Amino acid sequence: MRRLAPGDPGAASVDEIESTTMPTAYPHPDNANLLFWDVPATVLTQIREECNNHLNNEKIYLISTCLAHVRLWDFERLTNDLIDMYPVEKRHAITLAMSAAGRLAIQKKRDHYLIAVSRYDSRYAIVGLSAGMKNLQAQLTGTLKPREQVTANRFTDDKSAEKPPESTRFIAD
Repeated sequence: MRRLAPGDPGAASVDEIESTTMPTAYPHPDNANLLFWDVPATVLTQIREECNNHLNNEKIYLISTCLAHVRLWDFERLTNDLIDMYPVEKRHAITLAMSAAGRLAIQKKRDHYLIAVSRYDSRYAIVGLSAGMKNLQAQLTGTLKPREQVTANRFTDDKSAEKPPESTRFIAD
């Protein structure tokens, strides 16, 4: 990787027996920011144990900066955890500002819309509007069939338009 032979100056020592006693850094010849580490086997065992003991307790995410890979790795989990860290007042704004990057983001956006529609509809009973809100809630939750979605906002006759609105309070499963 560094284009050095075993005897070259700056090369790591090579031996049949473990010759590394201390961790040693070797710089890359072309990139000063890249270091290769030669680590003794005893330290590797210790590192493995530390990783097993501590990494499971931390929130660590593997993500890609390539936009085509947003649905891969841990991007959804990272997004969800970031949203959950904010106070309730800011979560709504952040969730709505997010792109639809994954299932969790879409689910959170849908939940925020349902809560908003439910709150509005339970406070204001306006003839015709409540029925429309109920249909919107049903469409967001996916409970209406496609044919019902097409005819949901049309009254079938004049008598149904005169009826007082039904209670449209949203009850989650």
